[in-house]
Amino acid sequence: MVVEEYKNKIELLVGTGMLKINNLKRTDSGQYIVESYDPNGRRKDIYFSLQVKENIFLILNSVRFAVVVLLTAVLFCCMCSKFNLCGDSGGNQANDENLFKMYQTAQRE
Repeated sequence: MVVEEYKNKIELLVGTGMLKINNLKRTDSGQYIVESYDPNGRRKDIYFSLQVKENIFLILNSVRFAVVVLLTAVLFCCMCSKFNLCGDSGGNQANDENLFKMYQTAQRE
């Protein structure tokens, strides 16, 4: 007998005897009982405790995104420094000349 809320989440792999629970949530943590029967019909209860933890892949994806944003900012700052694009006066003739030089360099490569 499977509790109603788990009917679509549980899969029994008959060949291996493995019981697989899909789409776990932290609220699924707790004590469980699996009833099994031997070929003679004798029942054997298997008790186990399940603790569901955070999905590490979601955490890693967030960290990876933060690293990409940080590296992009560092690269932007390096480019500004190298080509003197982030000066105090903003939009002055020196910056325009540096942009033109950067454009010419890129065209040659």
